[in-house]
Amino acid sequence: MSFYTITEQKKLEAIADAVVGREQEIFSYDINITNYEAMLAALPEGEWPHLLVQYQRSTLDQVPDELDQTVSDYQYRDRIKLLLKTERLERSKAFKVYEALLSQLPEDQKEDLITAAHQRLILAQNQ
Repeated sequence: MSFYTITEQKKLEAIADAVVGREQEIFSYDINITNYEAMLAALPEGEWPHLLVQYQRSTLDQVPDELDQTVSDYQYRDRIKLLLKTERLERSKAFKVYEALLSQLPEDQKEDLITAAHQRLILAQNQ
């Protein structure tokens, strides 16, 4: 589609701006994924112990005091596992958009357009 007010250069700049934004988004997902994986390494592994499975969806006021920490650790582990799944899924979707954006930039201008977009972002953040 052609526009009266949006030139081809303006379109390429907008796409490059979106590329920079997606890179930041993907990077944030990567940080979260790394953090969740590290957190999981410090939490219990495997299935819920037979004696604790009854508390899997209980609030801590329904758990005997002596089991609070253990149940909490398993519940937190399960929550982090779910967050890790959703983070990986969202990262995957963002990466597909990122690739689509990159494919719309002319190869011979791609680096310059993205560098200029990054500079615009830095300038906007410093204002």
